[in-house]
Amino acid sequence: MRPTRQSGYGPEERLVLIPQLHKHETSLYVKGRGPRVEWKRPSEMCAEPQLFTGGTVQSDVCHDRSANAWFVTVCTVLAGDPQLLAKVIPDVEQQEWRPGDEHPGVFRFCFWLLGSWTEVLVDDRLPVMVPGGLPYGCRSRIPCAEFWAPLLEKAYAKFLGCYELLEACSLSDALVDLTGAAVEHMELAVGGYARDPAMQEQLFAKLLSVLDTDTRQAVVCCAQS
Repeated sequence: MRPTRQSGYGPEERLVLIPQLHKHETSLYVKGRGPRVEWKRPSEMCAEPQLFTGGTVQSDVCHDRSANAWFVTVCTVLAGDPQLLAKVIPDVEQQEWRPGDEHPGVFRFCFWLLGSWTEVLVDDRLPVMVPGGLPYGCRSRIPCAEFWAPLLEKAYAKFLGCYELLEACSLSDALVDLTGAAVEHMELAVGGYARDPAMQEQLFAKLLSVLDTDTRQAVVCCAQS
């Protein structure tokens, strides 16, 4: 734990102690071994970092590590549902970088655990590959500008234990942790969906019912395996 300056969540700034992913390989790997990285703050990567630049778009995020590419799908789901995104990344305006202000370097995220939203705090240091300078995990398609996705990935890695444990996670598990909802998994390549018009109609009707704009009860995403 280390003292960290935090602002925006009370009447005045205060120092809080935050358990964190340390700048050490054990934060990345179960056995402490893997590609060499260095840790950088967003302010060291660009002059004006932001959590979001002009809102969220479902194509905002990319990932170079194929084992963790499912995390891009999770980010796409969040980017397409502002109410859900606000649960996972609360108080965005208070957490955002502001021109001329010194940011405390602390970010707050929430994940669903045992029936309630659980807060996870992380500092803003992110792993960067050496050599090359590419982010270790996911990144914005807007070069060195938008940081909500890599910071969310860091918080989720802390929630699980370390970055390497993201590779053992599944899209279904992550959707539960980031939505608080039950996940229904459907294999479209089997079960006759490609050939049976009646099954296609049933599936389409089901999707329409859960995605009704007035009662919005679900999010839908697709992934290849």
